Amino acid sequence: NMIIPCCLISGIIALCLIPVRSEAAIIVECVLYGFFSGALVSLPPTVFVHLSPNRGLIGTRMGQGFSVISIGLLLGTPICGWILNGSSFTYVWVFSGVLILAGGSLMATSRIFKAGPKLVQRV
Repeated sequence: NMIIPCCLISGIIALCLIPVRSEAAIIVECVLYGFFSGALVSLPPTVFVHLSPNRGLIGTRMGQGFSVISIGLLLGTPICGWILNGSSFTYVWVFSGVLILAGGSLMATSRIFKAGPKLVQRV
């Protein structure tokens, strides 16, 4: 329930970097993005544990989940470098913001399929 809003807010904050021009605004953006994107690092293990009906498979599920996550981490930086070579940081922020929002939308969709549309229902 917490990873979805944090992911969506992180995507919005990444897109909000586009119009930022002052040093104070960049500092505020960095603090907010660091706070909300921290959930994307710390909450996946709890999600893997919660989705594992057999406690003996938690390690296997975490390994598989982090293997899938590593593909995005390995490919994201070279793609952003390629985008930056051809244009400006604006397109890098658009790329990252849109992908974070897409990931949050996919997580929200999977949560709705698993638990239904109620917001306060435990999965």
